[in-house]
Amino acid sequence: MLPAGLTDFAWPEAYRRTLARGLVQLQPWSFLDSDELALAWRGLRERYPSREVVPFARRLDGDDVACFLPGGEVLVIHDFASPGYEAPAGATSYWEWFRAAVEDVIVSEQEA
Repeated sequence: MLPAGLTDFAWPEAYRRTLARGLVQLQPWSFLDSDELALAWRGLRERYPSREVVPFARRLDGDDVACFLPGGEVLVIHDFASPGYEAPAGATSYWEWFRAAVEDVIVSEQEA
């Protein structure tokens, strides 16, 4: 169940299409189910109260969390970093993030 603060969130169309097509096996990235999303959202709000983000994927080999900003852009947060150091890169579009995630899949498979 999603927290009350997320029930009205307008999920970007590109994200919804990705889920509808089942394009979610992007290891080392893992799309968050509703329980994981709620836990990550609460943790990010606690650790970075000035950030208005909605998490949707977590990198399994580290502490990176892909999050939507209010405008639909994606910001990757390095969770548990000191405030002010949690977002080393700027926001990108969802498709830019997705393309980078696919590249991560390729690298991961080449190293296997």
